[in-house]
Amino acid sequence: MNNPNVVKQAVVERDGKKYLVSTVLPPFGPSIYETMVFLCDANGNVTDWSEILVKHYNNRTDAVNGHNEVEYYWHP
Repeated sequence: MNNPNVVKQAVVERDGKKYLVSTVLPPFGPSIYETMVFLCDANGNVTDWSEILVKHYNNRTDAVNGHNEVEYYWHP
């Protein structure tokens, strides 16, 4: 990961579609981590920036744990 704001990212497949699960600490606003899910291609390039899911966390530990939960949910 080249971006220091990226905590964790994963491409998962569900029902024949690929999704990017991305957890970041946005460089703007309050220090609140967020996990978002977007449609993407096999390489993780987002094809639709309409977020499918958004979750927020107050610290990095919760963000990593939350990311893992979302990744598990989206990748049955």
